[in-house]
Amino acid sequence: MVVSLRYRSIHSKEVISYENLENSAAWTGLYLGSCVYRWMVLRESENLKDIRMLLTGLNRAVQSTGRSGVIPRFVGKAEDSLYREAYSRFRGEDRQRLDFGRLAFRGEGKHANLVWLGGANREDYAGVNWGLSSLLYYTRDPEIVSQVSNIVVRVVSRLEQDSWRLNDGKDEPSFIDPVLVTAWLRTAALIDPKKYSEKYNKQVTELLGSRKSDFSDSGICRYGDPTPAFFRLANLIALNQNEMNHARHLIFQEMISKVQRQSQAVLNPWPALAYLESFTSSRTDSTTLAILQGLLYEYPSPPRWSASVNLSENGEIDQINANGERWTRYAQLISKRPSVPFLWSYPSTRTVGGVDEPVVYPGLDFLLAYWMARHFGVTPGEDLGTPITPMKPRKFSGPSIPVPALQATNRPVVGQ
Repeated sequence: MVVSLRYRSIHSKEVISYENLENSAAWTGLYLGSCVYRWMVLRESENLKDIRMLLTGLNRAVQSTGRSGVIPRFVGKAEDSLYREAYSRFRGEDRQRLDFGRLAFRGEGKHANLVWLGGANREDYAGVNWGLSSLLYYTRDPEIVSQVSNIVVRVVSRLEQDSWRLNDGKDEPSFIDPVLVTAWLRTAALIDPKKYSEKYNKQVTELLGSRKSDFSDSGICRYGDPTPAFFRLANLIALNQNEMNHARHLIFQEMISKVQRQSQAVLNPWPALAYLESFTSSRTDSTTLAILQGLLYEYPSPPRWSASVNLSENGEIDQINANGERWTRYAQLISKRPSVPFLWSYPSTRTVGGVDEPVVYPGLDFLLAYWMARHFGVTPGEDLGTPITPMKPRKFSGPSIPVPALQATNRPVVGQ
């Protein structure tokens, strides 16, 4: 699973702790998706090994809590000294359990050698679902399909048993929104259409009817936290990507197009990538290409150290007050933004942010955008001489078709 690393100092090579564990499940799902797109570009066996490794980690995670199908924020070995430093204080000290944070728990049964972290939220479930659904969209490899199926069935069965609430048995349960419910049912219906297709059709009909307004706030925020909108869009990509009903697909496309239009001014590649995933013609859209190419070429080389920025006293940058905070009026380029764990889920107009600490972030934000953009043919290879070959456009043949028919299409897939 994906984490950040804390070093003894910025001049030391000694790692002393894992960091950002509260984001690990969501990040692991996003990294899994980025590995799918990397495979589509490079077709190297190492990519498949990475995918199988991530699936093994997620499969272990959803079995470790004692409530099969619960997605924890992170799972690691209890004796790992780097991890112990993190889980011993996760979500505050627990005075009843020495050396364990309030939301850190021993695994159950055969997983007693592990420690899992509770309190997973909608973003964690959305990130994992997006990665798994991307795999199902492109996959023919039987081993990978089997691993994905095992995870999806466990998670959806647990969510159904818990009345579509996130309930790890330790933290306070919380309901998930209809969009996330629909996205997980769509993924499950790809695996077991007999059991889940009818449930999905009922849920998506309700969503696109009485709950269509749920998408009205899906744009990536200019003056606020864009994280919820970021993962909400991940759900929408997953739905659009795997929707076989032509009419519903067109509705999802329009929603994604709306988000992209709302989000252009914040210079965030994620809505641009969603737009590319949905429209073949978007690969010549000048604004979309400018956002992606400009940000990706500007992204700094690793290592990506945690670093702060304070623009509040910079008189050369136009600023405003909104939501009780100071913001720049226009989105800033990466060089003006703080170094944060995942740049695309951080406001591009915030004047103050980040911390100066010896922590290195995994660079998942760049990898996700880079490999998707490479796959869609809007950025060239590293040698800049590699011809760009866009993915073949997807074609629809009418209303809902059974899952086996997906395997007969001519699109490139993992394991082909």
